[in-house]
Amino acid sequence: VGPRTAGEIWRELGIAGLPELEAAAREGRLRQLRGISAKTEARILEGIGELERRPPWRMRIDEAHDVAARVVGLVEAVPGVMSATAAGSVRRGRETVGDIDLLVETDSPTEVMAALRALPVTEEVVAGVRGGADRATLRLADGPQLVVMAMPPGAAGSYLVHFTGSAEHNVALRHRARERGWSLSERGLAPLDDEGTAALTFRTERELYAFLDLTFIPPELREGRGEVEAAEAGTLPRLVTEADLRGDCHSHSHWSDGKEPLEVMVESARASGREYQVLTDHSQSLTIANGLSPARVRAQARHIGELNERFAREAAAGEVPDGADSGFVLLHGTELEITTEGRLDYPDELLATFDVVV
Repeated sequence: VGPRTAGEIWRELGIAGLPELEAAAREGRLRQLRGISAKTEARILEGIGELERRPPWRMRIDEAHDVAARVVGLVEAVPGVMSATAAGSVRRGRETVGDIDLLVETDSPTEVMAALRALPVTEEVVAGVRGGADRATLRLADGPQLVVMAMPPGAAGSYLVHFTGSAEHNVALRHRARERGWSLSERGLAPLDDEGTAALTFRTERELYAFLDLTFIPPELREGRGEVEAAEAGTLPRLVTEADLRGDCHSHSHWSDGKEPLEVMVESARASGREYQVLTDHSQSLTIANGLSPARVRAQARHIGELNERFAREAAAGEVPDGADSGFVLLHGTELEITTEGRLDYPDELLATFDVVV
């Protein structure tokens, strides 16, 4: 249901919530409205069912990272906590996240769990400690559930592997361990033929993967999509890192609706080791974004030319800032409006002067 349809349902039928919408769809009242058929009603009911099957709280990964970083900072300040690490789908970098899993390294789990439940960000204790006071589920104030697991010092390897990987990834690892005569859990590896023997623990994840004859599998790949087989064959892909980024193909300065002067943006890009940046301020028809008139476009082009000349002089004199690419270039672009009449916002002769047109 899009906003226009939702508005019409509200105006015509007085429906303002999902329970009322579901009842109206089941009774066939929605099809009284123009554009809504029996098939549309069925899709609405299917969508409501899907919503009800989803976890009650999901966040985008950027929101989850912010929440996790804030919680980690608070938890690391709790007496008795040696380290705190976000695990689960946050660490895997999933697009959306439900609960936030947190691993806490401590040799006094009972006291630490009690302290965590008393944190100002804790709104409710959803599930009490269990398994020897080593875990608890808390609901954060105005936020998601926080699932906290305590782990003993020096044994983080198996805990991080277990609580980071998806269910499918962990099943594949447990199967591999069993083939080698071991039972794998968050507490480490225990021999299948001797239940009384203490489990092998690992300080790092690399040590555990190496014990299973696998190269290290980055958290982002632990989804059960063939990464275990690839780690065995040595064919895991190399993840993209910030160091791989060569430039920014779309950016706005305070010439239009950006917040920073062009010089500030460029120096930041150079200091980050970028090779280029494309300035794509808005064209003239987008007045709400302070779009550039042809005269301002030409003035901006002159300014960009002056900056590129300065970069070239600095490179020739060996005066490039630390970490900057010596061949940095600022490219001139525009984010071009198409008018309601179907015409481009600038004439062809002006468009021909840009390096990039979006």
